[in-house]
Amino acid sequence: MGYMFDGASSFNQNISSWDVSSVIDMRFMFSDASSFNQDIGGWNVSSATSMNSMFYRITLSTPNYDSLLIGWSTLPLQHGVAFNGGYSQYSSTAIMARTSIISTHSWIITDGGQNIPLITHPSDLAYHVGQIGYQFCWIVTNADPGPATSYVILINGNPGTPSAWSSGDSISLNVDGLAVGQHNYTIIASNGYGGSVQDTVIVTVSESPWNQVPGYASPLIWTFLALGCAIAAGKMKRKK
Repeated sequence: MGYMFDGASSFNQNISSWDVSSVIDMRFMFSDASSFNQDIGGWNVSSATSMNSMFYRITLSTPNYDSLLIGWSTLPLQHGVAFNGGYSQYSSTAIMARTSIISTHSWIITDGGQNIPLITHPSDLAYHVGQIGYQFCWIVTNADPGPATSYVILINGNPGTPSAWSSGDSISLNVDGLAVGQHNYTIIASNGYGGSVQDTVIVTVSESPWNQVPGYASPLIWTFLALGCAIAAGKMKRKK
């Protein structure tokens, strides 16, 4: 069955009932079959010894790839098979099954890894008391986020109200008016497949520079003092 659907970009038929128990060669079977996305977790692949590039450059949905890993992990698989799952990603539900295939049967599995969201990392911020216009945003992406998503923002360890997100959403925060000190903003974003990611932005607020030097007043204060002196001097001249 090697190369059977190689390059068949429009093929996406339900072939879950096929008997492949005697098949040895599955190399490049679905390579570049870009439309294929079926559940073949029920296939008996216990005889297969050649599975490299089987799903080369294609992506099974996370539920279908989970089913494949979980179903195949129960089989008496051949030892040391190199299997390519393409760009397919697995959920937290299939981690143990994938690990079992690798540790029990010494398979070498290449795939898209665990399905987790991606998040940008904004720069940390620092400003002085009284300054305004400080904000940052996180952007969360996930090609297949699953049936339900959520994120929560912790401010200095205190969680806020969870909210849903969609891939590409920008989650913005204005951090003006904070007290002097360090403030930690941590976001934890989760997808519908048990994958999560987190990021922390540190906001440091300090006293105004002129308030940090003993005996030093701000330029604004000196301006008012000078103006007051000028007015007083003018009055004295008029009295003369």
